[in-house]
Amino acid sequence: MRYLDVCRYGVASEAQLQTCTPRMQTLMREAIRRAPRWLDWAVLCGWRNEADQNEAFRTGRSKKRWPDGDHNVYPSRAVDIRPVQRFVAKDWNDVARFARTVGFIECVSIDLDIPIRLGLDWNGDGRTIDETFKDLGHIEEA
Repeated sequence: MRYLDVCRYGVASEAQLQTCTPRMQTLMREAIRRAPRWLDWAVLCGWRNEADQNEAFRTGRSKKRWPDGDHNVYPSRAVDIRPVQRFVAKDWNDVARFARTVGFIECVSIDLDIPIRLGLDWNGDGRTIDETFKDLGHIEEA
């Protein structure tokens, strides 16, 4: 298996990424460029408008109301991603699958010296078991 240049963002992911800060765009583009095909992911959300943010809060997908989230500044300091390969509804709860993906992105962020915070480990202590709210695909600039 070839590990470089095997993944690319689709049109929808690219459109979401365009709403993000230049640093977030750099990180996410370099991460996808380095990713092996089996780790491919899509960018679901960059910037989030007021109606979408409040809906995310109402449905429990966010703990913040508009305009308090990192998705709510323009350009966005945050992205939400999800794995692509054979992804089905029950996979939204697959902590290990998301951890592999965001952990890979975290390694690239270290290489690029772009500090991030993960919705899988909000306090950055390396443990996920202590988190009361897990936003598995959330990545934000720290």
